[in-house]
Amino acid sequence: MVSHRVVHGRVVERLVDQLYDRELINNVDRGVYVEFMIEIALRAFDEEWECMPGWSEWDLQHQQSKARIEVKQSTRLQPWSEGSPRPESESNFRICPTKRYDKKMRMYVGEPQRWADLYIFAYHPESVRAVADHRLPDQWEFYPVPEYKLLPLQKTIGINPVRSKGSPCSLETLAVEATRLAVEATRLIDELPRLKAESTPS
Repeated sequence: MVSHRVVHGRVVERLVDQLYDRELINNVDRGVYVEFMIEIALRAFDEEWECMPGWSEWDLQHQQSKARIEVKQSTRLQPWSEGSPRPESESNFRICPTKRYDKKMRMYVGEPQRWADLYIFAYHPESVRAVADHRLPDQWEFYPVPEYKLLPLQKTIGINPVRSKGSPCSLETLAVEATRLAVEATRLIDELPRLKAESTPS
């Protein structure tokens, strides 16, 4: 009889092969993959960073400063895509404010808001199917953007507006810039109303 440990190991191997060991990862599973990719890069720079458990309102937290990061990702090619990739102008990220999930009550409560200090927008621009590989960090662009630069009621943001708010980072340079911006944001709590007002078009 096969042991439970062996069965579990084989199931995990099958899941990894089926969901992640492929050039184009589907949208739901790709989000987790990108979060872990970024966590590895951040922890190589500062071990205080770690991924949050499921149902958390943000994805990564710096344990010393309590700085919080939300990761959003988008790609031009999807596994189910046929023909031409979608135009870059149609690539967008969901940034809608959300309620807090109460684990004891098992429901969302309170007023919707954005919970992270910093957003990292990960974008995969490769449009050639024979070249595109979501598993390769070098094919991704990473844009760290402080939350206060996002419009308060904005639900989505396109890649071009994201690019207007900052320069792309490689995975190697992301750790330094994201840590700097996230920790800096936690020190600007009293300044956030002014910063948000300055970021909002009149």
